[in-house]
Parts: sequence; structure tokens; C-alpha cells
Amino acid sequence: MFQDILIQINLTDAILRSRSKKGVFKMMLNYILGLAAIIFGVYQAYNSVKYVKILQHNGNKTTSNFSAIAVWYSLAFGIGFLVLGICLFFVIGPVN
Repeated sequence: MFQDILIQINLTDAILRSRSKKGVFKMMLNYILGLAAIIFGVYQAYNSVKYVKILQHNGNKTTSNFSAIAVWYSLAFGIGFLVLGICLFFVIGPVN
């Protein structure tokens, strides 16, 4: 019960702080950067999976040994940006 009241107070405080022009700008910036990070993360993960399929089809003895590491880190980079974008996009109030 007490936690619900504190959560309601924090939400009300975040809404009131976001009503200022600077707060609205920060909030919009969170949404824009979050959406951009989500799009980039999905694009990066898609390209990683596409590159794995290319390597499986066209890979031979001349393929670099570091290709697997490159694919792994590009996939991790894409997932990291996806998580960052979700965190930025779903922030209730502006970041101070």
C-alpha cells in the first residue's frame, strides 16, 4: 500500500516536471534517441544474421578465422543498442 502511494507520487512528480519546456524537450529527445537506437539495433542484428548465412553458403578455407568473432560482436552490439533504445523509449519522465 505504502509503495503504491510512493509510486503514484513519483509519477505525479515526473509529469509535473515534464510540463516545463526543458522537460518536454528532454522527454522528446528520449523518445527520438530511443527510437533511433531501436532501429539501429534491429538493423545491426539483421545484418549479423544475414552475414552468417552468407558465410555458411560462401565460406571456404580462404575465409578469415576472425569472421565468427566479427559476427558475434556485431550481434552483441545490435542487441545492446536494442536494449538501450527500449530503456530510452520507455522512460516515464525526462532524464535529469
